[in-house]
Amino acid sequence: MVTDRADLSNLPPPLNDCLVFLEECVKHKIVCVPGVFFDVNPKGIRNVAMSKCISNVRFSYGPPMRNLTKGIENMEKMIRSWKKHPQRPSIYDKQHSF
Repeated sequence: MVTDRADLSNLPPPLNDCLVFLEECVKHKIVCVPGVFFDVNPKGIRNVAMSKCISNVRFSYGPPMRNLTKGIENMEKMIRSWKKHPQRPSIYDKQHSF
């Protein structure tokens, strides 16, 4: 299975936060892995919101092509919708409790 990461930093806030992005993706039947899950922080010293990987997600390219195509189409719709109707960042609590 091949994976790669995506940079969310150019998306409108709070969609540029990997945890918010994951939450929205799930609503659109898309699965990604938030970048903070790959941030090495063994003692939990850093707050998740301060992670260097907060604007990254990873995708798997292992599923059948038809599933990948559908996932990309759903992601495009999700991002277009957010750009058209931006959500106020206050909807999401930036103080992650992890």
